Amino acid sequence: MFQTNIVYFDSGTLLGGDWSNDRCVIDGNLYFDARPGTKLGAFRLGPCPWTQWKERGHDSASAIADPLFVAPGKNDFRLQSESPALKMGFQGIDLGRVGP
Repeated sequence: MFQTNIVYFDSGTLLGGDWSNDRCVIDGNLYFDARPGTKLGAFRLGPCPWTQWKERGHDSASAIADPLFVAPGKNDFRLQSESPALKMGFQGIDLGRVGP
């Protein structure tokens, strides 16, 4: 089960590997490929383009959008007030109490 996550990445392949059995529950996630020049139509999960991935029954309530972190390059992953993640029901986490 992989649900209600913000997946923000800038390199590599997302969900690579063998997805032929389609038995896992993946939904309610917000995905964003932060590489410059990335086009929405080229977005892939597992072995498929986004539309085919959804046709296989995955991520029906998920979205692809910039989560609008405050300053991800400076490790500030708080969500700006206009973030699409907040509209999806995500809630900010008090990061002041995280870590050692």
